[in-house]
Amino acid sequence: MRAKQLKIRLAAMVMILKIALPEISGAQLEVNENGNSAPVDITQWFTFRIIPEESEIRFYVAVPIAPDFSGRVERFQGTIAGFPTNLEKNAYVEIVIDVESMETGFRPRDRDMHRALEAETYPKIRFSMDPGNLEHLGKRPVQIRIETPYRSKVIGTLELRGVEREITMEVEWELSEGRIRVLGETSLLLSDYGIERPRAPFLPVRVNDQIRISFSVTGKLTKD
Repeated sequence: MRAKQLKIRLAAMVMILKIALPEISGAQLEVNENGNSAPVDITQWFTFRIIPEESEIRFYVAVPIAPDFSGRVERFQGTIAGFPTNLEKNAYVEIVIDVESMETGFRPRDRDMHRALEAETYPKIRFSMDPGNLEHLGKRPVQIRIETPYRSKVIGTLELRGVEREITMEVEWELSEGRIRVLGETSLLLSDYGIERPRAPFLPVRVNDQIRISFSVTGKLTKD
């Protein structure tokens, strides 16, 4: 039901923006149905599918009186969609993480982490950003250019252990031939999601409440 409502909403938004979108001079991405290079006007609606092999999501955890540790997400998928020339008003983002694929390289610690996140009951972590929640930092560009980095503030919703919270972060993004790359980092408090801080293995201390997350994701342009 949620997916159907989103599809209807995005379709309506595409029709409106095709009428209201200002003229853009000459910017192009490249894609065709076979995945080969072919010029396409980026005033069209595009969907970028995140490529896990070219992307990385990491998390960093501090522990009192013990070495800090980090880990990475091995399985995730996602979509970045919108008019590349007007992402500020119409961009939509969704990233879904497989909780049991979160690994630190130490099995007892991974087991405790998955238990704290209640992975069996809540197997996915989901981040989503609806249209209208991206804001350019600094002077708004008159025209989005290929292979030019931009910085933006993003306001989205993070669903973790069945709890949804608004989350704000700064990202850097860049369009290239058939690709979009987005980099950034943010932090969250486990307590905001009702998560009891897991104990550090073999130590009488719990990890810190604040977790830092960094990401570098690449999306491939698809002809949707």
